[in-house]
This record gives sequence, structure tokens and C-alpha cells, in this order.
Amino acid sequence: MDFGKLRYEQSKKKPSSKSGGELKEIGVSLKISDHDLGVKIKQAKKFLERGNKVKFNLVLRGREKTFENSLAINLLDKISSLLSEDGQIEQKSKSLVGNKMFVIISALRGKAKREAQKKKI
Repeated sequence: MDFGKLRYEQSKKKPSSKSGGELKEIGVSLKISDHDLGVKIKQAKKFLERGNKVKFNLVLRGREKTFENSLAINLLDKISSLLSEDGQIEQKSKSLVGNKMFVIISALRGKAKREAQKKKI
């Protein structure tokens, strides 16, 4: 058997190592109820426990775009504060990108995770 062919097949079998895991996207709107937001937060916590990143997309439609500075930013801040024990903010949009705003939260690792657990106790 050819050595180059053997190396090629072995490299195909190895899983690719991604740093930070997959990016999972969760969509929310400005009119989301507290219970629905709780369900999405619970799902995001599961993703963060597995080591994935979570991106919350806040879609603004029509006249909702006028509330970008007040209600939209407050909702994204609420989401990030609810997930502060499980993850840290990696990136946050400061203004509209098209008709969306977003926040990306990555899982806590190592020292930051231990410090968050100490705060719980």
C-alpha cells in the first residue's frame, strides 16, 4: 500500500478539532413572553454546557426598529445577564445589522468557570 494513501485515509478518520465548539443560533423577537424566553434560555444553557457557543438573533420588524436603542438593547442585556453564570459575552452588536441585533455567548472554561461556581455557593 502506498504510504501517502495511508496517511490520507488516517487524516480522513481523525475528527477535526474546532476550538470553542459549534455556533448554535436562537432566534427571538421583541414581543417574546417571559416564559418563552425562559425556555430559550434553558436550551442555551444546555448548549453552553456541551461547550458550544450560542448566538441570540433579535429580529426587529417594521416600526420595532425605532425601539432599537431602548427595548432591543434591554432585551439583549437581560439575556446576557441570565446566562452570565454559564457563559461570557464574546460579541454584541451595538446597532442594527440589517433588521437584526445579536449577542454571542461562549461557554466558560477553566478559571472563569471555577470562579462562577464559587459565586453560586
